[in-house]
Amino acid sequence: QYHAYPTPWHRRKHKKLEHQTLRHAAKVTVTNRKIKERLVNTYPHLEFADVIIVPHGFDGADLRSEAGGSRQESGGAFRITYSGIFYDEVTPLYFFKAIRKLRKERPDMKLDLQFAGLLRDEYKKKAKRWKIDDIITDNGYLPHHQTVGLLQSSDALWVTLGRMRNAE
Repeated sequence: QYHAYPTPWHRRKHKKLEHQTLRHAAKVTVTNRKIKERLVNTYPHLEFADVIIVPHGFDGADLRSEAGGSRQESGGAFRITYSGIFYDEVTPLYFFKAIRKLRKERPDMKLDLQFAGLLRDEYKKKAKRWKIDDIITDNGYLPHHQTVGLLQSSDALWVTLGRMRNAE
C-alpha cells in the first residue's frame, strides 16, 4: 500500500506474508478507516469487528497536560517542527530546498528546525551540504510527553505525505 516493490515477486511475497500474518491474528489494529476497509475487503476471513482503529494524531488529553514547551527555548527564532520518520516518497528534501532558498533571500530571518523521530544520515548530510544544518536539531525518538511539548512549543508544524497511493 505504501511501498514501491523492486519486482512483482517482492509484491507477491509481501502479500503472502501479510495474508499469513492476518490469518493468525486474533485482532488487527490500524490507524484509519481506509486501511480497515481495505483489509476487510481484501481478506474475506476478517470480520469488520476484527479490525480496530486506533488513530494516531490528535488526543485532546495531551493538550490538557503540562507537556507544553516554552517558546523561549527557540531563542526568538521561528520554530518549525516535524515529528515522525521519512520513508519511500516521504522526504524532507523539498522542505530543505525551500529553507535554503529562504535563507538566501532573507538572511535576517531566524529559523529553528526541530525533528522528533528518525532523521536519517543521508538527510543530515544533505542539510550540511546545503548549509542549513546549523538550524536543525535532531532530537531522535522522544517519550510521547516530550514530543507533545516540542510540538506545543513550535510556531508551525510540518506534515508531509509524499506522492503515493492511499497517502490520505
